[in-house]
Formats: sequence, structure tokens, C-alpha cells
Amino acid sequence: MCKRLLITVPAVLVFGIANAQPLHDYSRDTIRVTAQWSQNAETPANNHRSFDARTVRTKTVVSASPMAQMAVLPTSIQKQVALARQTDVADPEVVATEADERYDIPVIQDLLGFARKHLSSRYRSGGTSPSGFDCSGFVRYCFTKFGVSLPHSSAAQAGIGAKIEREFAKPGDLIFFNGHAAGKSRVGHVGIITEVINNQIKFIHSASSGGVKFDFLNADYYRKRFVTIRRVAHMVANK
Repeated sequence: MCKRLLITVPAVLVFGIANAQPLHDYSRDTIRVTAQWSQNAETPANNHRSFDARTVRTKTVVSASPMAQMAVLPTSIQKQVALARQTDVADPEVVATEADERYDIPVIQDLLGFARKHLSSRYRSGGTSPSGFDCSGFVRYCFTKFGVSLPHSSAAQAGIGAKIEREFAKPGDLIFFNGHAAGKSRVGHVGIITEVINNQIKFIHSASSGGVKFDFLNADYYRKRFVTIRRVAHMVANK
């Protein structure tokens, strides 16, 4: 008869057994280890011998190499695991977002330059041309110039590309807001991020008051209505 113990161990605390595979990036992973041992090992004598053997092996591996391997942990050292869980380890999803989405695409600067050429163009509801743009029509017009077809709806555009955390925003990302009432999550407005300096996000958009212009996310009006950021730059780069 066997018992199983499921343990979550931050990869910053690494254990090893002889046949385990090395971790590819132990500083950012969360390891799930399944421990299994026989009923006979539950006796005090056997359990004591098993603990000693594993402890020696663990110490040997950790002291031998920084690229240690994970191992099964006995019940008697669960306090060490609990302590390790208190270690501050980066959220793997956030880290992946930062690493996988980092880019430097020259054509994005071309797209932003094209968008800037239309500063002061007037706002027109339903407009998709220099004679007058609404917000999604302006974004659609700019991206169409570079071979990317986007829907003529800010809500629909919010479903394109990858969601990006605010702290990882880059020029060329799309930034979305709710339409009129602060605190609502329904998308009703969109712009294109042009600059990110010291976490200050500047964007270009076609607003009902002022037409195509620049604004900043930290302005109260937009900060209260901010919904999300989406990245579609890879679509431009692949054209």
C-alpha cells in the first residue's frame, strides 16, 4: 500500500535525486513534486534510516552544484518546505509576459510616425479616413497602412492580440478605456501607445473633443477609465 504527498516547492529551494532531470530555469519555476514511499517505511526505524539517507544525498547535491535537481521530501522535513514557501518568487506568468513579449520592431516606429501625421484630424463618428476618424477607425486606418486588418470597433479590437500588463507596455500597443462611465469594464475607446517613459504612458487617439491628439494615461479622466492593453505588434512585424 502506498501513500502520496503532493508538495509545491519554489524552485529557489532545490533538492536532487540521481535520476531527476535538471531544471531549465530554477529561479522562475514552481516545481510540483509527488513523494511516494512504502508502508514499511512508516516504522520508526525504517523511517529514520530513510530520512538520514535522503538528507545526506540532498546535502551532497546542493553543495556540489548550483544547478541542483529536485528530490522526494520525507514528511519529517515538511517544516523546511513550509519555510521555503515564504520565499518571494516572481509570478511565472508575469515573468513570461515580460520575457516573451519584449521586442524592438523598427516598423512600429514607422507606424507611429504615420499616426502622428494625422494629428489634429477632426473626429467624426464612424469615420475611417483623414476627413474624419472615430477612435477605432483611426487605429484601424493606421494598422491597415501596414498590412494589418483590424475590426472597426474598439470592443472587437480589444479581443485581438495578447493582453499585456500595464508595467510591460511598449510603443505600438493598443490601450483601451471604457466609453463614458468611470469604473465600468466595457470597452468603448482605444488609442495607440506612442511612448512609455518612467511608467508614464503617452498615447495617440481620436477623441470626440479635439480629434486626433496625444494624451496620458495618468490624467484623471483616462486613469479612471483604463481597461486593458493589448499587443498586436507581432502582426505588423510578420507582414
